[in-house]
Amino acid sequence: MKSRCTVDGAWPTERTDQGKAIQGMLRDLGLYEGTVYGTVGPATRAAIRKFQASAGQPETGEPDQALFDQLRKSCAAP
Repeated sequence: MKSRCTVDGAWPTERTDQGKAIQGMLRDLGLYEGTVYGTVGPATRAAIRKFQASAGQPETGEPDQALFDQLRKSCAAP
């Protein structure tokens, strides 16, 4: 069975790769329509807040490892 999102490996060490990973998962979950290029701007932060709100979490809009882990769990869910 194919996962809903495309993400490989653990939390990236490079900031741009972190942004790309988060943008890609947000896009695959239907929350982000922008380009996956790694720069976290207003559209990415809005998508992060939308995801956080749907998960009942504080809406920080910050791309961090905790968000990455939560997105991976959502992506793996059936």
